[in-house]
Amino acid sequence: MLRTIEMYTNEYKDTTQKEIRKKKGQFFTPAEVSMRMAAVESEYPKNQWIRVLDPGAGNGILSFAVIDKLLRSGYKRLDITLIETDKEILPVLEYTITKIRQICESYHAECFIHYVDQNFILWESSYLYDIVICNPPYMKVRKDSVEATAMKTYVYGQPNLYGLFMAKAIELLCDNGQYIFITPRSWTSGKYFTKVRNFLQKELNIKEIDLFSSRDEVFQGEKVLQETSMIEIAIMLDILISILMLGLFLTKIGARFRIGDTDLLTNVKD
Repeated sequence: MLRTIEMYTNEYKDTTQKEIRKKKGQFFTPAEVSMRMAAVESEYPKNQWIRVLDPGAGNGILSFAVIDKLLRSGYKRLDITLIETDKEILPVLEYTITKIRQICESYHAECFIHYVDQNFILWESSYLYDIVICNPPYMKVRKDSVEATAMKTYVYGQPNLYGLFMAKAIELLCDNGQYIFITPRSWTSGKYFTKVRNFLQKELNIKEIDLFSSRDEVFQGEKVLQETSMIEIAIMLDILISILMLGLFLTKIGARFRIGDTDLLTNVKD
């Protein structure tokens, strides 16, 4: 099914100029990467409602992947919120939502699906979430933009929308929740991400980082300025993990690093 979503997404890409997608900060997660990101831990009670948030839903591929994983792990009470404002990709997202409903029915699972057509940074949620999974938009915004103004606590210099998404998502994550983002790696050492990075240090316990040494292997045919990282984080509000900076040179695609409770990420400049 992920391949089918990917196929419909490619049809959308074929009819939408790359420059237009770039202005939106829009880079779609491939099926293979989606499966890796959706490998969430299954430590919740089986009768618990699991709340999932996908704040940059796009074509919905991450939502489908994580719901599929939860269903296969035996969870039958799922609540997922997908946020997307781009009307052009909506037909693909609607298709994916239909497939999520169908797969939940096939597992005889209770599933509530909420589609939100709002700016995620300005959106107010009534809930905290057990899992936040996201491929956010990668684009700079003005310091006086509505997004930067709303998130001014995390702005230092030139704001990038993906950093604001990362910070906002932490605010909506419940204790011991799971936080999975795929982003450029500039947040790990970039000066303009100082406040976002400090917030991550304060609130999160990083468990794994996947680094892709070639961005073309992740987003084929697209231009992303930095190498890509995928972080999996469990939030532990009482534990401070010092994240210094990350700038690792890799030759192996998709190398994985497991971070222990007392490990530090060392600073190696690009």
